[in-house]
Amino acid sequence: MKLYRYQPIYEKHTRIDANLPENAIIHLSNDQLEDFDNYQYVTFEEKAPEQPKGIILEEVVLTEELKEKLRKNSPHWQRYKERIIEKIREKYSLDDELNIIHTRNLGTKTTDDKAKISEYDNYVKSVKDYYATYKANLGI
Repeated sequence: MKLYRYQPIYEKHTRIDANLPENAIIHLSNDQLEDFDNYQYVTFEEKAPEQPKGIILEEVVLTEELKEKLRKNSPHWQRYKERIIEKIREKYSLDDELNIIHTRNLGTKTTDDKAKISEYDNYVKSVKDYYATYKANLGI
């Protein structure tokens, strides 16, 4: 997936956006564009379709600063994080997690404690691995 940006064109009563492939991920809502110098950021894999006159779709080199700013503002990134938490909550409540973390920090652990910690760690890793593709497709 590649990250691109463009500036929409505003005419009297019309906004002209880039032509994007169906599977393109649009990272910002319209009210966030001002914080990004009026650029919209999009991610997609295919070759960019022909653009309307005046729209310049340019590939972006993702700096750490831009990555953090996009992650903070992209609803897709927020949803990625929420999905991981929701999936973990299907098996472990917040209290369960805090108890496991507390037990992990204790100097002595029973065999049962070690098994619970290992089971939890493996489950969380499997959830993160499952959503890794989604995360990679975001391009940020």
